[in-house]
Amino acid sequence: MKTYKICIIFVILFSLLIVGINTEGDTPKKECKDYFNVSTCNECQKELWDSWSNPSSCGFFIRLIMNIIEDYGNAAEHNHLVPYNVTPYYEAVKETCDEKFSCNYDEAESLWKKVEEKCPNELTTKVDWSADPSTLDRTVTGAYATVIFYYFGIPDHDFMCLKTSNGELCGIETTKPFIKWLKEKIPEGKFRPSYDHKYVYKEDGTRIEIPRELISCGECQQKMAKTYKYWPVNHPLPDYIVKNIFGSWDHFNNYFTCPNDNSKIKLKRRFSRRNIN
Repeated sequence: MKTYKICIIFVILFSLLIVGINTEGDTPKKECKDYFNVSTCNECQKELWDSWSNPSSCGFFIRLIMNIIEDYGNAAEHNHLVPYNVTPYYEAVKETCDEKFSCNYDEAESLWKKVEEKCPNELTTKVDWSADPSTLDRTVTGAYATVIFYYFGIPDHDFMCLKTSNGELCGIETTKPFIKWLKEKIPEGKFRPSYDHKYVYKEDGTRIEIPRELISCGECQQKMAKTYKYWPVNHPLPDYIVKNIFGSWDHFNNYFTCPNDNSKIKLKRRFSRRNIN
């Protein structure tokens, strides 16, 4: 029986960026203008700020990231931060999975539609997702991320809170091979993964290619396939997301397939969509 393995869009990236707080010395921003580094936030920035300041249960990863920031902030206050200290991240995953989760697709859709309404220019902007994330426009990447987090909020929750055969949460287990690899390649702990998970950038700006199997293969990724398999079939992914992030449905299919898996399913035959090429 053919199967395909899927990895979460942007999830490990955002998790690892937060894990890198201890090396970057970053702190949560308390106002919209501070976060976006502007004198006055525009409509899109205000919508993004509101979405993240008071996240709906549908935005599972938004809530997770806010918990990660809080837990790393608490650790920093007690001088418990050292390179690759992932304990606050693990605690945040457990905390977020323990929270009450209530969401349906219509509710999630209404939330990302508000972002689409307020951020039309940002969501039509082409982005080099392989670039150093520090060089990209925070409003543009934030708009895409917020739409994606709401779109995948329900399966994201179901996957991250699944447990492996040894009882570990998949939200924790999926980061372990990547962290181990990073420790070997960048022992000083200062890094910035690209948004497409293809490269990790060192402090001096040089980049290292990330082995695909670190992201797309493993027990949790196999379990994830069951969770995500029919989500875009029943709830078609917006065409501009496929086009502006992946380029095409073929690239989308390849992005979500373990390179060690020889039985790739052509997802484009199964998904209802318009021609976006």
